[in-house]
Amino acid sequence: MKGLILKDFYLLKSYGKQYVLIFGAMIIYALFMRSSSFAMIYFVLMGSTVVLSSMSMDEAVSFHKFALTMPVNLSTIIKSKYILFLITIGIGTAVSILMELVLTFVSSDARIWISFGREEFAATVTVFVLANAISIPFMFKLGVEKARYINICSMLAVGGFLVISATMGDKIGLSIGRLDEILSSNEFVGLCIAIGVISLTVSYLVAVKIAENKEW
Repeated sequence: MKGLILKDFYLLKSYGKQYVLIFGAMIIYALFMRSSSFAMIYFVLMGSTVVLSSMSMDEAVSFHKFALTMPVNLSTIIKSKYILFLITIGIGTAVSILMELVLTFVSSDARIWISFGREEFAATVTVFVLANAISIPFMFKLGVEKARYINICSMLAVGGFLVISATMGDKIGLSIGRLDEILSSNEFVGLCIAIGVISLTVSYLVAVKIAENKEW
């Protein structure tokens, strides 16, 4: 397991300079626009797409056919991709929070930098988690390129569902602004974490079932 994850990071190391340049550009953009919202979303998005890039490189060299000749089973290979996803989206989330904290101290008026509350940021990360929970099993079934489109459609679908739900809620008097009357900030973040854990668990089980029925 450790070797599979390290293999992915060694492969992704070739993109290291690109990531550094993008991170730097996003920080400069945030300073210029005096808002870190877009940069925070982009960092999490980059973290959530790394697993697709990793799988793409595996497909290019038929790594899975080679790996299955070693003392590694299919479920371990799949599990390593989910762990890679959790690590990279965790890094993206941590960088986003760190950037928000740093930019808060840049300005004399700290409030100008506070773009996301805990609830909004937790909801944003959850959207990316749900989108990847849907697309990763398709990655093993249909391949990376088709899975990319499914990933994009999944994010649009989840985001659209939230917007429609909020709009409908406003019409029937369940405004999202009253959410704090139902759940505290910690409870809402906990709910988002629970949704993420459950969706990834179900996604993993589905991916294993799909992969077992596929000829590599």
